Amino acid sequence: FFYPSDSFIVSSFHSTSLFTALIQLFGDQAARMLSWVNGLAILLLGLAIAKEIGLTVRARVWFLVMMLTSTAFVDLLGDGKVELISTLPLLAAIYWMLKSKDQPSKTMLTLIGLLAGFAVIARPYNIFLATIFILFFYSYQAFIRYKERLFKFWGFVRPLLWMLPPILVLGIFHLFQNWVWLENPLAPLTYARNLSGNNWQWQFDPKLLNIFRLFYPFIVTFFNSPQSLGNISPLFIGFAPFLLAREVRQKIYFTSKLAQLIFPAIVTLLLWIILFFTVVEIRYVLFLWVLLFMPAAQILESTIQGAKKPIRIAALSLPIILIAFIGIRSFVIALDTYSPIDSKGQPQCYDTYFCTFLNPVNQAAALGDRVLVLNAYRYYLRTDLFACSSQAEEYPALEALARLNSSNFWIEAYRQGFRFVTYEKIFSEQYSHFGTIPNPESSPSWLHVTIPFPSVQNSEIIYFINAVNPPFQPETTCKQNANGVWKIERLSTSGK
Repeated sequence: FFYPSDSFIVSSFHSTSLFTALIQLFGDQAARMLSWVNGLAILLLGLAIAKEIGLTVRARVWFLVMMLTSTAFVDLLGDGKVELISTLPLLAAIYWMLKSKDQPSKTMLTLIGLLAGFAVIARPYNIFLATIFILFFYSYQAFIRYKERLFKFWGFVRPLLWMLPPILVLGIFHLFQNWVWLENPLAPLTYARNLSGNNWQWQFDPKLLNIFRLFYPFIVTFFNSPQSLGNISPLFIGFAPFLLAREVRQKIYFTSKLAQLIFPAIVTLLLWIILFFTVVEIRYVLFLWVLLFMPAAQILESTIQGAKKPIRIAALSLPIILIAFIGIRSFVIALDTYSPIDSKGQPQCYDTYFCTFLNPVNQAAALGDRVLVLNAYRYYLRTDLFACSSQAEEYPALEALARLNSSNFWIEAYRQGFRFVTYEKIFSEQYSHFGTIPNPESSPSWLHVTIPFPSVQNSEIIYFINAVNPPFQPETTCKQNANGVWKIERLSTSGK
């Protein structure tokens, strides 16, 4: 793994493993379809849940419209984000929770536990979300039964006990995966301890979080950033003013199943945004928004059906316009980000900046040259350069020297065999917290550090390291083995 203490590696470890397997078996473009398959399944499950809780056909159409006009969902389809993989089993679990509510069976409860377990190992923060939702869902059922004088403690505990074994089995499997690959079974929890609002929020001042919490519905509708990656449908906020009309409120009808589903969804969402600093990241709580769109869709349907004909016509034209806009927008984004793999295994991304930034290195570097990567996306490096690029264990020594602003940084980079440094200021300083690298002019006279390629912005720079009569040779190199695989080799340090 490439970046030490990278919370994203461990927090999406299982999901990214699925992408890895698909790429190895069927290729890059096939792997890109995984997000679309999950997205389609989420829509179908959402419609199934909506039908189960008694939404009318028109309300279900409005639900679909709200989903398709939410960029927080649509943009994930082509982005390969793993949140769709974790959202799907959660919604499937909720569907079977509703189906088994009145007559729970061991098979159904075990299936619910299995689905919840998959959601947890797909994204470990679902330990909190899934647990809170499930507890409040069954607590609400217990409260209703208590009011009807039908409550039995065993009836409340039994579903939870049957769900627990499959969750534990999958949890143990995930711990084993982390032990094998990350050498730490508790890696997600270990890495999570180092996260806070101060080092997580890099797009805005963390002091604004309380304001974001206070105006949460407006923030998730109108505020967009590289961290939020989209917004919910404007129709969600759009229906709110209609609730001021008494005749509209009188026509709204929520089934008991809808109320029983929305209560745990609202409680879980409120606890999430109050207790955690991931407020704008809608994708983390996407399954809750899928559920919240259902009462909103019912309100929209009731409002429009009770309106006068001109208003109904205008209201029905709005989703057509929105979906057309989202469709055109998605098509443009798909074209812009299309990056097929060529016959040599190299992604072709045309004019995408993430790729063009690395093009000069791909063209100038010799086979097996090592690259110290301090930018966000090394995926677009030439295949041999990618295999030979910096590894997690090589960063700590360099980071310590960078923080001291020591000229020894460049000596250490040379010692580790690096010929190029790809530096992205925002990523290095605000995301990975590596820090600012020392001025290349501080390098010793025998070590020439230059900027061979013009930089479009001073925040993204490529450095070239060239040693002239060095006092020692690099201790690390990268060579191709008999099977054609590039491998990093640690050489003897006796010549240092």
